[in-house]
Amino acid sequence: PTTSNGAVVLDQPGTPLVRLQSTPKKAAAVLFDEQYEVLKHLGNGSYSQVKQVTHRSQGGTFAAKLVEKQVLSKTDRVALSQEVLILSRVVLEDESKCIMIIECLDGGDLFDRVTQKGKLADAEAQGVMAALVEAVFYCHSHCILHRDIKPENILMSSAGIKLCDFGFAKQLNSVHERATDSCGTPGYAAPEVLNGRSYGFEVDVFSLGVVLYILLCGYPPFPMKLQKLRKHNFEVLFPPKEWNHVAYSTKELIKSMLAVDPALRPTALMLKQHPWIVQGRRVRPPATASSADLHAAFTSGAGVSAMKYGRQGIPHATCISLCPT
Repeated sequence: PTTSNGAVVLDQPGTPLVRLQSTPKKAAAVLFDEQYEVLKHLGNGSYSQVKQVTHRSQGGTFAAKLVEKQVLSKTDRVALSQEVLILSRVVLEDESKCIMIIECLDGGDLFDRVTQKGKLADAEAQGVMAALVEAVFYCHSHCILHRDIKPENILMSSAGIKLCDFGFAKQLNSVHERATDSCGTPGYAAPEVLNGRSYGFEVDVFSLGVVLYILLCGYPPFPMKLQKLRKHNFEVLFPPKEWNHVAYSTKELIKSMLAVDPALRPTALMLKQHPWIVQGRRVRPPATASSADLHAAFTSGAGVSAMKYGRQGIPHATCISLCPT
């Protein structure tokens, strides 16, 4: 269940995609302006801008990620090459810029969904988690470690759910190979990653466990700051106020996914076969809220404020609101 651009997709068949490279005769920005019309600005990243665009002759709606290559560190350049390889429909690139044309999804990311609702209903959380488990199982069956699973990297659309941002993904040569480089996002990264030990597919299962915990209560199980995590024992607590309604078996599933010992965590295949996940596969992830629902939620006040944490644990304040039409 994936598109041919490498993004793992549920409920949507893949279609052949076009990959292009800019020529030395024309700068990437010039080719971009010739081929695409910018419809609106969508957001800014640490080294990029994202705009909604349409192709001037072929139509369609896409997202264009414009990256300034001069400011990239060596690590960022590796992450960029992964994104280009896996996610881009079209790539326009020269010495100073890399412009990726990617699919434009209509439902925002899972972080925004949880922030909007506070937490997800059990049935909705089941549907989301079943889709994510399917995506991670697909990656692991192809010896791919994602290494940065978090709500910000899970995109929602009316067609399904997509696990995105493969910038830290690693292709292993076998299921027995171990990775050693430290990467990911504090609060979602497994203890063995934070402690500098070698690791395998179990780290993605740990990150999935953190996501599932957040879906059901609205807050993370562990600190989001690296200095606090280094002293943390990773004990999983379930405060009664938010967790009394959750079944004991579901809490046991979360505890197993968040086990400090990676050998005690279930594999993606075991998760796929777990009764709670099996039941979730019968729940189709919800379609994007209607415009009326969104206006009621986001235009009644100043928007919903929240804090996102980047790969290095750096907080980024965000306010979720509808842009004026």
